[in-house]
Amino acid sequence: FEEAIKDFEAAIREESEKEDQWMARIYGIDFMDYFPRRELGIVRYLKYKDVKPDVAIDELKNAENSLMKSINMTPTHRAKDYLDQTRRVRLQKEGTDTVPPTVNFEVYSPEDDDSPIDKGPVNDFSVIIKGIANSDQFVRHITVKVNKDKPIPIEIDVSAKEIKFETEIPVSPGKNTIEVVASDLIGGPDGSKKEIEVVEVEREAPIIGSNDKILDIYALDDSGLKSLKINGRDVNIEDRRNRLADKCPSPPCNIVEYAGPEDREKPYLDVMATDNAGNTRTARIDIYAMIRDRVDLLNLRAENGVSQMILSDGSGLPADSDFMGEKPFIEIENQPTEWYDEQFEVKGNIVGTPFVTAISVKGTQLNQTELSKESRKNCYFKRTVKLEKGINPIVIKAEAEGISIREEFEIEYKKPIAERLESRLRIWVGDFERNKEDTFPDFEGELVEAIRKDKQQRFQVERLKQEKFERDDWTGIDCILSGIINAWQQDDSVHIKFWLKNARADDYIIKNMDIYGSNNILERNVADLPKRMSAMLARKLPLVKGRVKIDGKNITVKINEEDKYKIRNIIRQDLPEEKTDISEKNKAIEDMLKKRMRFVVYPKNAETGEMRGKDRILFEYAEVKSSEEWEEDGLVLEGDGKAIEDNDSVITH
Repeated sequence: FEEAIKDFEAAIREESEKEDQWMARIYGIDFMDYFPRRELGIVRYLKYKDVKPDVAIDELKNAENSLMKSINMTPTHRAKDYLDQTRRVRLQKEGTDTVPPTVNFEVYSPEDDDSPIDKGPVNDFSVIIKGIANSDQFVRHITVKVNKDKPIPIEIDVSAKEIKFETEIPVSPGKNTIEVVASDLIGGPDGSKKEIEVVEVEREAPIIGSNDKILDIYALDDSGLKSLKINGRDVNIEDRRNRLADKCPSPPCNIVEYAGPEDREKPYLDVMATDNAGNTRTARIDIYAMIRDRVDLLNLRAENGVSQMILSDGSGLPADSDFMGEKPFIEIENQPTEWYDEQFEVKGNIVGTPFVTAISVKGTQLNQTELSKESRKNCYFKRTVKLEKGINPIVIKAEAEGISIREEFEIEYKKPIAERLESRLRIWVGDFERNKEDTFPDFEGELVEAIRKDKQQRFQVERLKQEKFERDDWTGIDCILSGIINAWQQDDSVHIKFWLKNARADDYIIKNMDIYGSNNILERNVADLPKRMSAMLARKLPLVKGRVKIDGKNITVKINEEDKYKIRNIIRQDLPEEKTDISEKNKAIEDMLKKRMRFVVYPKNAETGEMRGKDRILFEYAEVKSSEEWEEDGLVLEGDGKAIEDNDSVITH
């Protein structure tokens, strides 16, 4: 150890201006990976076991200092993992880590990640978690858990006293208990701290009902009503959970005057109700049809010999009476056989309704609030459901005064070609060089399988055959993944340096990245390297969606709000704040996004999810306008854009 320490210290002294870096110029055209500070730190860490206990802590502090210098120059996972080991051992020997970390977080809607949610309600299928974990020593692990689901780990490259985190998690209708747990390097129950937040999710729009007795309008919702409009007029909401009525003026009153002077000559009422979760339901109520149906009902009663006194309620319409065999039915507004979006709005109306007591869609009851016990001619409902791949049966049921009615249809969810695996980046895994022939002999094969099994289905992947490489044949290939595998006997570890090279141009999409594994570290086991590298590639080349915006000759891509955090995370991981000044950092962000953000453009309707015309695919490179403006101004698409239309969908290739 002493001889190695002297050699590394001499190298650092003689080349003091040369930083730890990939492919440093050694002499003339000779280059090599040059990390003397990193290796000096590792040697000092390994040495601590051979020195006296009173000297070991100083040796560990020296190792920590060397490793931190190396990381600040050029981050590598080998340095980061050894830094964590060094800190862990030092803290255990000093016994100074006695306070668990603190963690604070807020929940945001994917549609608005600037304003936190105050417990809800929201109508999202997922939420964004943003937070900070702090420790008097070092935070190492953070997990996020929803209800009883399996905890989701937040990827942390290296421990720190303060770690900012941001991730997206799925949520379900009802109350969602979100638990964030932060642990320090020591770990264990005494080294953990958890915080809990509850978010309520509701995806049912208010139920709108019309009462043909006096033409009242009802809007009912569990989460409470935010607004109600009738023919464009705001209705004053006094009690958001009770029946709302826009009553007719004192008699005489006719249809034309019902909605007020500003709505004259309108034979209908346009109703729009929005709840506190953001769900909106609209309904057009045909007043003339209601009158016709009432007259038909009265004639039917007369034909059946029903004798009763008909009272006027001042609205110009007869008062309601007993239910007379007018069986209600469900009228579905939208029944497409195919759909190109995971989310679908089931909308309909219960027509001829006496007393609706329950409505359910796909087995979930809508709005538990008790529906009004007064007679109602219509009952408009809407629920947003998530579709699964293939055929989705949609079943709507309603209970009305002891009568059960049911309507069902099937809808097939089809991913647009641009969103399928066949349109993702095509990676061919080449042969990795090895410092020892027998080191991880089937790493390439295991890496291919790990990428294929990844739930994100982020990449197409194949093993690059040697004969194809020798023929210089790049047909069907977008990029080549290759690298160098080094085995280290001293700590039973494997260190892999890898790169992703563009198959059609002499440049790198990802250059000089590394991953490290040691059988002496449980969470960094060598056998897990293929799976970890697959996940790392997906993080560095995130799957993000957006929309094309055309303003004259300017063609930009607006990244969807729910995907922006993915880009923020790679910037946060790849470009530490202490690494560069602001101008250098901005240029690095521009270069990084330009290489990694290649888009597929396709004509998917933003509102309906349907494809407009042919399901075409256009490949365009994206270029960052300004790193400081990417969140607002999006990415600029190169080319004249003749085949691209405003509001086309985009997804990373």
